[in-house]
Amino acid sequence: MRFQVAQQHGLSNAHSPFRVIEQSGREVGWINRFLDQQRIRGVADSTLRSYAHDLLHFLPLVGSRA
Repeated sequence: MRFQVAQQHGLSNAHSPFRVIEQSGREVGWINRFLDQQRIRGVADSTLRSYAHDLLHFLPLVGSRA
């Protein structure tokens, strides 16, 4: 399964604009919930993007347990 980081516009201020999604377009819930929590904490968009890419590279390590 392949994953990617997508930047979405028009989301509420409580949602990170960077989302980790599967190739099918389905979001990876636990990662995006983490990104949303960091958005609420007020971290910079550049930090959210970095977190999203770091977690994207972490996904192969956790495999189907994610």
